[in-house]
Amino acid sequence: MVCSCSNAFHRMIPEMNRHHYAWFVRNCRLILLLRRDFSDGDLNIFRPAEWRWKLPQVCDDEWHHYAVSVRFPEVDLYVDGSLFKSEKKNPEVIDDWPLHPTKGINTTLTVGACWQGSEKKMKHHLHGYLAGLSVLLNKVERPSVLACLHKCKESLDVPPMELLEPGMELLTNSDLTELSIEGDNKTNLEVLIKKIGYTNSREFPTPGRRNLHLTTTIMCEHGRTVKVPNVESYVMVLPPQQPTLIINGSSNLASDYHDFRKGVHVFADVHISVSPPTSATSALKGAKIEQPTSSAGAQERKLDSCVVTVYPSLNPDHETLAVPTT
Repeated sequence: MVCSCSNAFHRMIPEMNRHHYAWFVRNCRLILLLRRDFSDGDLNIFRPAEWRWKLPQVCDDEWHHYAVSVRFPEVDLYVDGSLFKSEKKNPEVIDDWPLHPTKGINTTLTVGACWQGSEKKMKHHLHGYLAGLSVLLNKVERPSVLACLHKCKESLDVPPMELLEPGMELLTNSDLTELSIEGDNKTNLEVLIKKIGYTNSREFPTPGRRNLHLTTTIMCEHGRTVKVPNVESYVMVLPPQQPTLIINGSSNLASDYHDFRKGVHVFADVHISVSPPTSATSALKGAKIEQPTSSAGAQERKLDSCVVTVYPSLNPDHETLAVPTT
């Protein structure tokens, strides 16, 4: 999935093919390779360098979310947002020597394959699908964030259980991404399917297409089964429209020299207003847009940042901008 290795053919070591770190799948095992650099410790000490997890999820042909958290020499694996409980020989940990220093050799980071410096070509390609990849350097992510990355706060909206007629059964998986309805009441089956929805409670949903698959199997008398052609559909999550940001205030500030010596407020009458974007769907349908308000009746808005620049630059000997401490 991701690989970092030496990117050149070295004249002194023509067979050089050093993998610095990699995250890959082999023989239904999820493997992390992490070779410590020579500057990270004693060259003559064996250190953990490879972790091999044997997981049923790796080869079940289903989508899964994997995250690895490294506090060397401790390594934790999260599968679908849950911490993997290590066993006696799972993961299998392989020790190795640190990488010895070599001058004039850089590394190449690749996704989906690994660069072989000795052969000057890509090898060990990923035969599968990768929905996303992120790397957090010099930090360790919180378990709650890893769980959220898996669940994503989006799921199928399950029909109310009180709609189930006698003889009907409704089952879901733990992530509410799969739903199964069984029974012999055709009318109730139609009602339940019509009540299935899609919900996304993220404050800023990830735009994109969410594919939907409807599979139907009919059980006839004498145990014969008939498969109805699958139905394919999708939900398209549109990117959020940008709100309108308006900043009002005095554009010029004039004051006496003595006031400047004491300090003056340069944005004393500034006013920032945010106009909510109009929903494209609601606008097309002519629907009324209701905006949530706080208990005081004012619309709450979040600003990521506010940057103040001065041009020409201030004279540091006697000019400064200060931020209030209270």
